This record gives sequence, structure tokens and C-alpha cells, in this order.
Amino acid sequence: MAEHRDESLDVLQLLSQLYLRHGRPDSALALLRAVCVLAPDDRRASLTLAHAATRAGQPRESERVVDRLRDEGEPSPVLDLLEGQALAAQGRHGEAEQAFENFIERRLAEQRSLKGTGR
Repeated sequence: MAEHRDESLDVLQLLSQLYLRHGRPDSALALLRAVCVLAPDDRRASLTLAHAATRAGQPRESERVVDRLRDEGEPSPVLDLLEGQALAAQGRHGEAEQAFENFIERRLAEQRSLKGTGR
């Protein structure tokens, strides 16, 4: 039964990706909200939800998702990027610029770290 549920959630996420790619962020957002209710620990779905929320004109929802993800774990560059997009969509350009700068700094630090490990 759990396997069937996982497959259904995968289908919903795939469909939401198609909606996003084809200019229907509202439809993607509705599906991703459902996925996140059914699988609240699915980080990938939550990240996609934050992206879809901004694209659908709901940047405050995106901010809430990013804040929740930060509270749950290690900050990542992706969260800075999503936060910057949400802030820019709200016209909060100074804060968005800072989030984008954080994104660049963290990405560069990640790349340096990967080079140091030989990856």
C-alpha cells in the first residue's frame, strides 16, 4: 500500500513539474500543496512548492516554506535563491539582493568544498 502511495505522489510531482514548465504555476501549486500535506518530510516537494508559489504570485507562501525548511535543517544555497526570488516578487529588492549574495557565497563555498574532496 505504501509503495502505491509513493508512486501516486511521484506522479503528482511529475505533473506539477509539467505544469510549471508549461506556464501553469497555479495548477502546479495546487498539486504540490497536496503532496506536501501527504508527505510533509519530502524536502524536494517543499522546495518545488516554494518555487511554484512565487511563480503563481504567492511569494509570501514561498517565504513561509523557505523559513520552515531552514528551521528543519542546514541552510542551503537553494533556500537563499528561493528566498531572493520571493522577496524580489514582493518588491523587497534590498533584501532580495542580500539573499542572492548569500546564494552566490554559499554556492562558491560548496564548490570549493567539493574540489577539496576530489569530487
